[in-house]
Amino acid sequence: MDFFKFEDEGADFPFYNDNPKLSLLGGFILIFSIFLAFIPYYLNIPYIGPFLFALIMLVPLLYFLNWDFNALFRKPSLKDIGLAILMVFVYVFYSTLMGYIFQFMGLDGFSESYPAINLFNEFVTLLFSMMGEELIKIILLLIFLTLLFKFSKNRKLSIIFSMFFTLVIFGLLHVFSSSVIVAVVIQGFGSVFHLLLYIKTKNLFVSYISHFLTDFSITFLAYLNFF
Repeated sequence: MDFFKFEDEGADFPFYNDNPKLSLLGGFILIFSIFLAFIPYYLNIPYIGPFLFALIMLVPLLYFLNWDFNALFRKPSLKDIGLAILMVFVYVFYSTLMGYIFQFMGLDGFSESYPAINLFNEFVTLLFSMMGEELIKIILLLIFLTLLFKFSKNRKLSIIFSMFFTLVIFGLLHVFSSSVIVAVVIQGFGSVFHLLLYIKTKNLFVSYISHFLTDFSITFLAYLNFF
């Protein structure tokens, strides 16, 4: 079965086919916004830090989309929400399986600890920080797709390689909580399940819902001392 039949017909990715056109300067600004967004995030200011983390990337992205919110966000269907929930279970299964494999191989696992958790604070923080993480992936995906399609004119190959590069970089951003190989394989390649939702729907809300539910589920289990 053709993988790209997974995509819904209708909406398309912005930028890659000059829809709208993204200039070289615009691409640099979007990349710079990712680095800039980490400043308030790591200042660890409750609520404000995660909010600015997402906002700093969202504003320039919307600007280069001519403030077309529908290019990023649309009301998800019940089918989309069902897929988002399904991907939560798929990701948890994948990450658990890979965690056991890495443990069996004697590789470094996660160093992340779960001190006393304020569930409300974690809930609010994840609302913003997960949107920020999805924006990182979407910005990287769209920039890679725009560059690769410009030279190859092959949409399918451009999407595949853009996904790969995006997931590797996203995984490397998590090396603070685990070894490089664990971060890339679990948090990087594991994020393909959320990224596929965006590729299918072209709707950032759908991948965001799945990513938020995934991380909040893990946080909630930690709150119940499952870890």
